[in-house]
Amino acid sequence: MVTHLRKRIEITDADKPRLHRLIHEKMYFRVAYFSKLLSTRTESRHATLDDLIQLFEFDNYVRSSIARLTPDIEQFAKATLVELFLERDLDSEVYLQKSLYKYASSSDKRNLDKTLSICASEVKANRTTAGTFRSG
Repeated sequence: MVTHLRKRIEITDADKPRLHRLIHEKMYFRVAYFSKLLSTRTESRHATLDDLIQLFEFDNYVRSSIARLTPDIEQFAKATLVELFLERDLDSEVYLQKSLYKYASSSDKRNLDKTLSICASEVKANRTTAGTFRSG
């Protein structure tokens, strides 16, 4: 593995333990791919193990930054979708229409039916609770 990686980045004997740890933590194929990205640079110097580690650190930063935003993006997408359905159908229970959902197996269909049933029950329960608060 080290011999193959040496074709792309400079690796000293002192770097070998760090490289082995990196391979163990990140998986060889990922390390090889990232080293390939570094070897396409047009700079006059060759990429080093430190450059490779910095690339992994940047990748981790980007991944964690995106992961932090995922719930907000998901919530925005759901809210937008519901708003579009409500505008189109003028029906607050549009999400119960089975034609909106795709399923590949009978197990998926059962799960869909169960989920829609739970959703419908929650909506009805919330309507009852909301009505109680308004009239009480």
